[in-house]
Amino acid sequence: MGIGTVPKPDFKQRVNIGLIAALPVEVRCLTQRLLSPNLPVKINQNITVMVCGIGPVAAGKAAGTLLFQNIDCLISWGTAGALIDEVHTGDLILPEYIHTEPGEIRKVDSLCHCNLMKKLASGIATVHTGPLAETRTVLENPEQKTELHRKTGAIVADMESAAIMQVARDNNLPFVAIRTVVDESHDVIPAEFIKHIDIFGTPDIPGLITEFFYRPRLIRNSYSLFRAMNTALGTLGKIATEIDESILQAV
Repeated sequence: MGIGTVPKPDFKQRVNIGLIAALPVEVRCLTQRLLSPNLPVKINQNITVMVCGIGPVAAGKAAGTLLFQNIDCLISWGTAGALIDEVHTGDLILPEYIHTEPGEIRKVDSLCHCNLMKKLASGIATVHTGPLAETRTVLENPEQKTELHRKTGAIVADMESAAIMQVARDNNLPFVAIRTVVDESHDVIPAEFIKHIDIFGTPDIPGLITEFFYRPRLIRNSYSLFRAMNTALGTLGKIATEIDESILQAV
């Protein structure tokens, strides 16, 4: 008499997704815990999160740290800036390709991307799968955005995804980027505003007040950016509960 079908082990319980975001506000939709910068935190049985700060160097270091957490997949999570008029604040970006600043074009993991599209492209937000470009500096004006689009054909840009993807590629791990749009292609991000925000998005309030006093026009710019960020974070919040299952099915 046979023993019947041997149950398959539940591999999903052993999958660990490494999710990296530049800013603390970008992960508030994933956990109510206050996450310390550059510290990996397991927020559930499958997802370990790190808040790394803005920029490719910080993102690459975070991805390297997560390798010691038995990561099976890396996700670049957060916000991005639009490079073309057809992409709007609050839109969801699931790029199939990443353009690095040195000029390479790299494809994200096809299976993870396909599963995300099936799960997330359901009316939650307008979804774009066009290329994402790496930028090493904040794109402050429409001219800079137009030029990056001209050089790469990308529809959005961020500062972290390419660096995270490089670590994933070097270690044979699946990688996808999940981003929502803050500033549109015509938006200006004033240099006076940027210099008073640290790499974790924390404002220097006295410095900003001084700038507002001498340049009242910045108040309107700052308010517009604040509203745009809230819209982008709202989209992240809508999809936050869906990413776990979608990625696990592909890893």
